[in-house]
Amino acid sequence: MSSRELVSTSGLSKKTLLAAVGLALVSGCITLFFCFSQSENRRFEVLHNYEMRVNAWLSDAAQSVDIWNGEMKELRLRVSDAETYRLFSGDLFGLDKRVTGAINNVEDGVSLSGDAAVLSEEVPAIRRILLEFMNYNGLLDARLVNKEGQTILSALSTPAPLTSDQTGATLRAMKTGQSVFLPVRGGANGLVLDVFEPVYDLETPDKCVAVFMVSVPVLSKVTQFTARPKQNDMSIIGGQKK
Repeated sequence: MSSRELVSTSGLSKKTLLAAVGLALVSGCITLFFCFSQSENRRFEVLHNYEMRVNAWLSDAAQSVDIWNGEMKELRLRVSDAETYRLFSGDLFGLDKRVTGAINNVEDGVSLSGDAAVLSEEVPAIRRILLEFMNYNGLLDARLVNKEGQTILSALSTPAPLTSDQTGATLRAMKTGQSVFLPVRGGANGLVLDVFEPVYDLETPDKCVAVFMVSVPVLSKVTQFTARPKQNDMSIIGGQKK
């Protein structure tokens, strides 16, 4: 074979090789682009399904909270609308604050006179009823508070003093005539919600004479909602890939 033929063959081989390499690169790019597109599509599908699950879960959680709040409202009204507690609060309304501040402690030997003495005789019986109500419904605290921020009747014989926030919420409930909710707080028994319900005089229904305060442990669906960030969301995404 002549040198001219060798050069021609060599040039052809180089061109063929370059063409093959170019074709391989193009094929590789197309394959990578296809794989990337498939991966992005799959990623979008997984994220979309995850978003739908989260939205559905949030909707269920919100509905559960609404139902729970409605049930708690009915529960609070059993006391705030009860004739016994409305009459008791109304009879104390307007009395000297030294009397109203002491009547919850009559079982500790506090001595009262006049109308207050008559009212104090009712305290042990209605406290017992309130205590049974509190325990039966799993509440942490239940009490009647007057416009001075004094506890005039509590389920517990030695209740904890009201905080400034609780006193302020009591005054707002009396002033507005509406339920007042404090932000959820941490307590010895977990998360706690304090709620304040106006109590109206039995003989003058438009006059607010006290507030019924309850401390509710935040359980069930509400606890699940607040605990949600602690869960491993990757398990959901992993489930979508199977």
